[in-house]
Amino acid sequence: MNREGDWAIAPSFELVMPFSEGLAAVKQQGVWGAIDLRGEWAIAPELESLGSFSGGLAVASRARRFGHVNRRGEWIVFPEWKEAGAFSEGFAWVRSP
Repeated sequence: MNREGDWAIAPSFELVMPFSEGLAAVKQQGVWGAIDLRGEWAIAPELESLGSFSGGLAVASRARRFGHVNRRGEWIVFPEWKEAGAFSEGFAWVRSP
């Protein structure tokens, strides 16, 4: 909603995460993607999970494996890890397969 109390983005998602770095992870029809501040898809809804962006990357999963995607949804760290944490100062923790 905007400051006037009007819908800025229509409520059409199952779950919505807070905006970070201009994108919000949203769940629609059981899969996750990300929208921009206008409500347009920045990352198509095709991920099992998607976290908040930090340093231009977000933790995401596909086939129960975790990695990191950029703001266009491209895999920067391929989803091969059992678990993964958010990037901070250029580093992220991962748990081996």
